[in-house]
Amino acid sequence: MPPQRRFLGILIASLVVAGVLLSAPARSLPTYPTVTIWIHRVQALDEFDNASFPEFYYRVGIMEQGQWSWLTDTAGTGPDLIVDDNVSFSVTVQTVGIAIVLCEGDTATADDAADLSARPGGGPDDVLGRPCDVSAFSAPVYGYQGNWSLGSGSLTGDAVSEDQGFSITTGEGDGSVGRALDENDAAVWFVVSDNYNLPVADAGPDLIGVVGTALRLDGSGSRASPGSSLEQFSWDFTDDGVTESTEVVASATYSSRQTYLVRLTITDSLGFVAEDTLSVMIVNRAPTAGFEFDPRQPHVGQEVFFVDTSGDPDGALRSWAWDFGDGATSSMRDPRHAFANPGMYTVTVTVTDSEGATATAARRVDVARPLSLFEFYWVWLFLLVLLTVLLLLLWWWRRRRSDADDRALDARRY
Repeated sequence: MPPQRRFLGILIASLVVAGVLLSAPARSLPTYPTVTIWIHRVQALDEFDNASFPEFYYRVGIMEQGQWSWLTDTAGTGPDLIVDDNVSFSVTVQTVGIAIVLCEGDTATADDAADLSARPGGGPDDVLGRPCDVSAFSAPVYGYQGNWSLGSGSLTGDAVSEDQGFSITTGEGDGSVGRALDENDAAVWFVVSDNYNLPVADAGPDLIGVVGTALRLDGSGSRASPGSSLEQFSWDFTDDGVTESTEVVASATYSSRQTYLVRLTITDSLGFVAEDTLSVMIVNRAPTAGFEFDPRQPHVGQEVFFVDTSGDPDGALRSWAWDFGDGATSSMRDPRHAFANPGMYTVTVTVTDSEGATATAARRVDVARPLSLFEFYWVWLFLLVLLTVLLLLLWWWRRRRSDADDRALDARRY
């Protein structure tokens, strides 16, 4: 293939692919919740470098998928501070690690680290290499470490005490109490919160349907909390563990009459799932009734043939009940009937299927009185005229034949 044609083919294919991608509906990005750590109070329990007014700053970390993210803020100067400030992180997992590190700034040497945990040992003091530095791969052992579950809204990890709704973490939990055992013990009052709630599945109300007719299953009533988004819908039409649809609004068709349990499972952006069920009752479809008859305009005494055209969409017809409107009835499928008197009769048929459902059809039959002999006068007149014409033709034919014979006889004589 020449290079020019090859290049043209590649260009056309690229344009087609680009058109498909541009025409495809854009899928919205997932929404993720925010975890907020509120630092309420910072208190020095030991002296830091014999400073009466330590200059505190703190670092708060969030760990998800093995990686720590850190934010730093200033607490202020003094041994007991009301901070009332917060840091927030957007998170993508169900449970995150939380760490709080309290540091005291030291302009002469390295910064001092406060001991906030109940683990043995204290906070490093005047150690070169900036002991209050943090890493993306681990949290300092002297800081507070815990785990926050967004599903339950609960905090676990290092031991804390409670005070008026705040969690208090302190380095005195390791037994190093008092100024004689100076381990840079400190205490931090904090609160952890998030804007997340578990998803709520809504499969809709119970439904009643019939065999072969599609039912609309609507899961649009399901919801996620403002801090998350619904990412997956899974419909199980018969509760057998098999997913038949992943649409928000699904269509289900059933082939047999029974009651089905339909299960909707939703998954949000954090991977939490919720379920809801509904009952679908598939019932018998009623039969349809109908009939034809011949002749369309019968006379008195003339036999009328009735032909049943009824049907049952999901079973079989079991019985027929005919009422001819003149007191006569029949249970045959295709009966015959002659009306004894002229008039307008309403003929009805009621059919019953194998499940007991019924349907009725009615039609009017106009029965005319019988024709009298006098009403056949035109027939007799036609026959009389026809007979007269035939006799005249016969007479003419015989007369002509006789004349021909006479002429032939005269010719033989002469």
